[in-house]
Amino acid sequence: MASVKRAAAFDGFAVHLSASWNKAVAIADGVQVEADDGTHRFDFLIAGTGYQYDPDTQAELALIADQIALWEHRYQPPDDLANAGLGRWPYLGDGYEFQEREPGKAPWVTRIHVFSAGAAMSFGIPVGDTQSLPTGIPRLVDAVGAALFAEDATLPPASVPGGTPEKSTEDPFLRFYVGHVRQTAATEG
Repeated sequence: MASVKRAAAFDGFAVHLSASWNKAVAIADGVQVEADDGTHRFDFLIAGTGYQYDPDTQAELALIADQIALWEHRYQPPDDLANAGLGRWPYLGDGYEFQEREPGKAPWVTRIHVFSAGAAMSFGIPVGDTQSLPTGIPRLVDAVGAALFAEDATLPPASVPGGTPEKSTEDPFLRFYVGHVRQTAATEG
């Protein structure tokens, strides 16, 4: 309960009880969720989907499940180790984020993070329970923060419309770092 109280101190925090998700759709600046309690817009999602790990069986993921990479799409075990059920688990990135089934087709799925037992197959340990919090929460926060920073670095600074980092800051480290992130994004993107 203490963690909920700490989170509740932030203006943007809300708990939606008895509000099942009916639809999640990628929009230009995030994800729009239609839930039993209304429509909401989020920058990133952290999905707590319970103990059913196959995205095809989750109502809130139904419209995007065919865009999400599963273990069966990335790894084919030897015949004597094959297990169809294990192949249906989501194949996650280092920050618990979904990966695209077909690279380049749905990059927005990486905005959805799965910090729950559904991440165990990708990390080899239980995720989302008490013992995973000291290492898992920093990993999740770092991943979301890095993704937001990298995405923002591709945009002009809000304080200088149409400006560049060179024009918007006197901090040489920040100039270098933002320039490096932009250069990396341009060459990798």
